[in-house]
Amino acid sequence: MKILFITNIPSPYRVEFFNCWGEFPGVNLTVVFLERPEEHKGRSAKWFRSDYTHFKAVFLQDKVKIKNHIIYKDIFHWLKKEYDEIIFGGYAEPTYMAAMEYLRLHHIPYGIEVDGGLINKDSLPKFMIKKHFLGSAEFWFSSGKVASEYLVHYGANPSGIIEYPFTSMMEMDLRNALGGPAISSANNDDEQSWRNTRENHRNESREILGIKEKVISLSVGRFIEGKGFGLLIDMIPQLDRSTGYYFVGGKMTSDIDKYIKKYNLTNIHLIDFKTPDELAFYFRAADLFVLPTLHDVWGLVVSEAMAYGLPVVTTDLCGAGLELVEEGKNGALCHAGDKMSLKIALEKVMHMDLNHLGFQSYKKIQRYTIENMALAHFNYFKNKRDRN
Repeated sequence: MKILFITNIPSPYRVEFFNCWGEFPGVNLTVVFLERPEEHKGRSAKWFRSDYTHFKAVFLQDKVKIKNHIIYKDIFHWLKKEYDEIIFGGYAEPTYMAAMEYLRLHHIPYGIEVDGGLINKDSLPKFMIKKHFLGSAEFWFSSGKVASEYLVHYGANPSGIIEYPFTSMMEMDLRNALGGPAISSANNDDEQSWRNTRENHRNESREILGIKEKVISLSVGRFIEGKGFGLLIDMIPQLDRSTGYYFVGGKMTSDIDKYIKKYNLTNIHLIDFKTPDELAFYFRAADLFVLPTLHDVWGLVVSEAMAYGLPVVTTDLCGAGLELVEEGKNGALCHAGDKMSLKIALEKVMHMDLNHLGFQSYKKIQRYTIENMALAHFNYFKNKRDRN
């Protein structure tokens, strides 16, 4: 089975996914990337993965600029080869659009995979462009019901949608999240055993990090406006001062420093970028995860937090939140950009049993592994081939 997958960058979880998929019997997978790691702005080259053991990695390089848009011309070289299936990791890149038009012109079917999707109030021209490209595919891989609704809104045939468990974590990552073998020895349905293990690793991590607060709220991500961290920081003076608020992923700015000093907020901690191994200690030390994002079509960090047994507070414009957070069961949702709504959601969750909510998060996320992502793709194409 010869498969061509066209995507933007070799992100770590995607490379792991392609390797898992490429290991299945009979799969001959070629992945075309638009950007090399060293060319990507905003990410350290160390963040990327370069282990392409079980698939063929191709990096496009022959690019032309047309009205501020970059199109890689050598994509057409790969489209002219014989494949059983062609999949695009999205639709919005100019190179994707040019390639899709080429395939339509030559009556070659293709599929589109989306990591998430939120329906927007588009202008008519923008809506028609989205519908033209999304609606013209033969099949669609969707990260869940929210993304599927998005695809149908823009012209996808519901019968051609395949939902898969989108994640950035391998099975081993899930096992290691709360300390590896210690958690695997406990029955996943035995909440008390899980609580004991979770508490032990929480205490160990807090000791290592020197954390003293009784309750810890964790937020992870780049310090950019779209993540909504400023909204949460503005609200902290109105919240319980005994809770520590840890923000990992950026440096202190002068504005935030002045704000902290103005209100004497000793419970706000801004921490620079951490490697995954370092970040694990913060996840284990926390009691609650908060992502007040203004817009995230998915938000992988939500599923990562759930793997560490954390209840989640996020917004109604976070795809992972809409898909994975059940109100009052493993967290709560608030309205994006609404400070009062965020305050209500936080206080609601803080007054519940955080360990019980975290246990529900942990149970819910167990099927969200890269291995299961790959299996969903393999099974779809195997069944499709068997039918034909």
